[in-house]
Order: sequence, then structure tokens, then C-alpha cells
Amino acid sequence: MSGTQRTSGQGTQSNLLNTQSESTKNKKPVERKHADEFSRYLGKDQEPPAESSPSAISKPGQASQAAKPVPDQVFMVNNMVNKNFHYVRDSRQFQTTDYWQTPEEMKQNMAGDCEDFALLKYQILQERGVSEDRLSLAYGKLNGEGHLITLYKDNEGHEHVLDNAASDIQTVEERDDLRVLVRFKMEDVSYGKDGWLKVLEKIRSRAD
Repeated sequence: MSGTQRTSGQGTQSNLLNTQSESTKNKKPVERKHADEFSRYLGKDQEPPAESSPSAISKPGQASQAAKPVPDQVFMVNNMVNKNFHYVRDSRQFQTTDYWQTPEEMKQNMAGDCEDFALLKYQILQERGVSEDRLSLAYGKLNGEGHLITLYKDNEGHEHVLDNAASDIQTVEERDDLRVLVRFKMEDVSYGKDGWLKVLEKIRSRAD
């Protein structure tokens, strides 16, 4: 999937980076220093620094500024992940066309592609108390190429795009370069190889 990065609340758990899933135990070791650097960036209470809000969002008169129903912590989590993690295609990182990392793997590796960014943002926002009713994952086309994002729904029902390929947050309607095709929840996700095909199977099985 696409998503090469163009620019690069309060915490609820102090051990955000210390949980390792079963799926990571059999993988080759990663350098712990990267996770430690991210942990220090988050700080003791996992509060991103004030300067993490992207300037593209804070400028008066822009569409994303008018859509203030998005909480500050959503802006901060989006920008924090975009700035501190590197975009790497699955073919390079895992030598396969499609591999979905768990959020714990992503935190360890400090790199991934678009779905890894989206899944990590979703998990962090949930841990910080954002209702799952407001969150969804979405597959679509970014300039014609497959792409995965996180969506945040405000009180008016507008969906705001958290995208590793964009520094600001805009509504789906404002993103002329993005066409959303399928929405789903974290519970639909299966990690590992061929993650997208597994998601499609779950969605289709519910429709039958």
C-alpha cells in the first residue's frame, strides 16, 4: 500500500512500549534503543511536547482549523506517530507484499507502512480514552494507489483523516486526493502476512 510520508491528552498507561505480543517472540531481535528513544519522547506520562502540533494545522483560516471538534490529543497522536516512525514498504522490511505488524511490533521496529501507522494510532487513541465509536480504519485509494488510514468521527458525524502521508488532519470530503472505499474496526484486523486479505474475508463473512 502507498503512504510515503511527505512531512514529518493524557496518557493512560506508563508501560506503553513494554508489552510484547506473542507474534513478536519468534521474530528476529530488534534494537531496543529505538523503542527507548520513543519512550523518552513520550515522557513519563506519555504526553507529547507542545510543539508537536503541526504548523499546517494551527494556521488560521485553514479547513482543518475550522473543524475544531477534533480533540487536541488526536492531533498530537497523529503528529507524534508521523514524526517518530519511518515509512518502509513491506517488500523491503519483511520481504513480502503485505505484512500487518501488531502495534507492539511497530513500536519495536519504529518503522512500517501505511496500515502499521494507522493501527498504532488507533491503539494509542483507544488507550487514551477515545471511544471506539469515534474510530475506524479505512482502506481507499490515495492518488490511485491502495492506502490505509485511521478515521476520527466528530459530534457532527464528519470523519477526519489521520494519515501518515499528510501532516495535517482534514475531513474525508476535503481530501480530494483520497477516496475511501471500505471502513472497518480493529476487531476485524488479523496480523501477519496477507493482513488485508484476512480483513476482506471477515468483512465478507459478516455480509453473508
